[in-house]
Amino acid sequence: MSPNPNASDDDQQPSLTPPIITVLSTSSFLPPSSSTSTPSSSPDHAHTPSSSSIGDKGRPSTSRRRGLTYHHHQHHNHKSISPGKRSDGSEGTSTTTASTSTASRAPEEEAGAHANPPTLQSLSWDITYSIPEKKGRAGGCCSAMFPCAAAAAAARAGVGKKASRRVLLESIVGQAEAGDLVAVMGASGCGKSTFLNCLALRDQSFEGQVLLNDAPVKKQYLSLVGFVDQHDLFYPTQTVREHLEFHAMVRLGAEVSRQTKLARVQEVLIELNLSHVADSYIGGGRSTVRGLSGGERRRLSFATEMLSNPMVVIADEATTGLDASMAKSVSRFLRNMADSGRLVIASIHQPSSQTFNTFTHLLLLAGSGHTAFYGPMATFLPYLASIGLQCPPYHNVADFAVRCVAIPPGDEAAPAAARVVRMCAVYEASDLARSNHAWKAKGDSGAPSSGVGSGGGREGGTGMGFVRVSSQSMQQLASQAAAAANLWATAKDREDEEREEERGSHGKVYARDYNASWSTQFLNSVVRQLQALQRDRKMTIARCFVGVGTGLVIGLAFRGPKGQEFAQSGITDTLGLMLTSAIFLLITNFFQVAFTLPGELQVFFRERMAGVNRVSTYYVGHVVQNFVFLFFWSLAFCFATFPLALPGLGWVKWATIFGIVCLSNAASTALGYVVAVATRNEAVALALVPTVSLPMALFAGFLVELRTVPVFLRWLQHLSIVKYTLHALILVTFEGQDIRCPVSASGEEGGGERRGEGFPGGGRCIYPSLESVLQRVSAGEHTLRENLVILGGLGAGLLVLGYLILARHAVTVKVR
Repeated sequence: MSPNPNASDDDQQPSLTPPIITVLSTSSFLPPSSSTSTPSSSPDHAHTPSSSSIGDKGRPSTSRRRGLTYHHHQHHNHKSISPGKRSDGSEGTSTTTASTSTASRAPEEEAGAHANPPTLQSLSWDITYSIPEKKGRAGGCCSAMFPCAAAAAAARAGVGKKASRRVLLESIVGQAEAGDLVAVMGASGCGKSTFLNCLALRDQSFEGQVLLNDAPVKKQYLSLVGFVDQHDLFYPTQTVREHLEFHAMVRLGAEVSRQTKLARVQEVLIELNLSHVADSYIGGGRSTVRGLSGGERRRLSFATEMLSNPMVVIADEATTGLDASMAKSVSRFLRNMADSGRLVIASIHQPSSQTFNTFTHLLLLAGSGHTAFYGPMATFLPYLASIGLQCPPYHNVADFAVRCVAIPPGDEAAPAAARVVRMCAVYEASDLARSNHAWKAKGDSGAPSSGVGSGGGREGGTGMGFVRVSSQSMQQLASQAAAAANLWATAKDREDEEREEERGSHGKVYARDYNASWSTQFLNSVVRQLQALQRDRKMTIARCFVGVGTGLVIGLAFRGPKGQEFAQSGITDTLGLMLTSAIFLLITNFFQVAFTLPGELQVFFRERMAGVNRVSTYYVGHVVQNFVFLFFWSLAFCFATFPLALPGLGWVKWATIFGIVCLSNAASTALGYVVAVATRNEAVALALVPTVSLPMALFAGFLVELRTVPVFLRWLQHLSIVKYTLHALILVTFEGQDIRCPVSASGEEGGGERRGEGFPGGGRCIYPSLESVLQRVSAGEHTLRENLVILGGLGAGLLVLGYLILARHAVTVKVR
């Protein structure tokens, strides 16, 4: 096929034509090992008519370099690669290490800066991911494209079950080695982010396995992987330098001195070109603080993960939101990391030719999470040509790759879907796919594995033909591949079940060990929380205004002559004051935590998986910060409310009321922690605020007499924060007060048998004694001390419950 060089992009639609008898071997496409080159700065990286050969100018050699030994070196050293001879006399590449400005550091600091982790050899994966779906919709819209996947999903769901499974990733199998820079590409919705989350074990609800150096991953794997999520989540009130210093203090070991950690932060700032914004606020999110641009936030995400010098870097949408120049800079940074001995796997969208050509390997995903290609970048165009897909000259290879697996809407959907199905079927039947599955056969046989280098997907592999097609048509090949895939899926299910039975509970991978001590994490967490409270001034001022402003309104509304001798109207006003205050305290603090905490939890869960924060240090630090603010907030509310509403109130009673308000705020905040942690969703948490608050106010004993409540609902009164707050406030306020009926028209006091009878003007003596007041609100069953103990116990119990729920969510799910 000879494409028209002058055709436009729209005219050059990918088409799959049956090839003539084609047998392609690895040696046809692999260059001599001596031709290894580094990326060129030449701007011409688009596909030209001669670019099907691997030795193109400007394209790095992406085949496995023989004799190149990678060392996981310290972060302050930079490696230069030069051709040379290995010790065995074969051609290879020798490495020299150049020291930077950090040479002046003390040897003991340098030795302790990073403990040498296990040497990375290979990372292998076999991932199938599915989600529950309603009955009758197994496979979704992709079931017509991939009937074998839909059948496999239905088989896994079981016949007659109410729920089926929708497959998002269908047996993504591969292996990568240290020094590889793997690009994960595909059309939107093909499962790129899901695959990377599973590979980094951020989502462990998948079927299959992940192996590090041909061994099942353990908890140390989480400390060896730097995962850059596609969403940049930070504390907006921190500066860039403070954010990196926080992560340096809690990520790097205690044996690393503070000076070394700060020096590492400065190095990362320079490497990621963030020095000019080092003292700027990060901003973003719900915060009113303005901060970094999208590109700067993206680079800060990389800088955060580079602090701990990870062996494996997994980046989701590494260049999203960056301009072409910055995207090229980030891609070069990724290439430098790979050349230093790390394994880098990143998903990319619409890369330029120069960005695309910095990658050494390509994983191309099609709809419903099927693999359309995985292998060295240098073999991608020859592979496409071997199956009848020819990239037009002077065309961006990355754009062409995505168009090959994309299904546009409209009339072109049907032929495009057929093309994608055939591409995936051809790949599954090819020697390339079998070579990518070779590590599984080695693992099953128990034979020692020397890494992917022995497979056909890299230089030195044997028999890696791309596609072996004789006289069969592509349609026949596709049907055979679909049938084989279906049988393989069934066999794979049996194999996974057997493996699960053998492994038992050993498949769980929990969060990593922590390099920093509990006290170090706690102190840094508290400082960060207090900084957020101080710097987000608009939010802090708004919360103070709510407390003081509402307190003044309540105090003025219930202001009246209430001395030692309470009038009947004054008693009613005082009861209304206490009930209004108790409900206000509950709703205000409950709402505040439900509004802010779910968003912060997303940052915590990410930090938890990276070993930054324990559950206890984060939770206790957050509670301490909140309670410090609530202490001063309660003080301001009490000063604004009760001196106005209760003139003549003594200091002892005022101090007791202040303590009750503090306990009520603590219990209400603890209730907010439980709801926010349990839901982890702001909208759901806010929806539950009135649902939980209303029963607490209803069963406080003032609005409804508790003795008239149905028996099956009476237990709710024992969980009412409003009830115990109201009762405690009433007991303090009315203690020592002379409660009696007003004087009658004849001048006689309405006592004895006349108490409670009619008075001039039609008034009645509703509260003839203190006992009648307490009986009105059902406050006579507990003393003041008992109410305080119960209120404090409710708050402590809710705090413990919130911690347990958070700890449960923080533990990762078992790898199946």
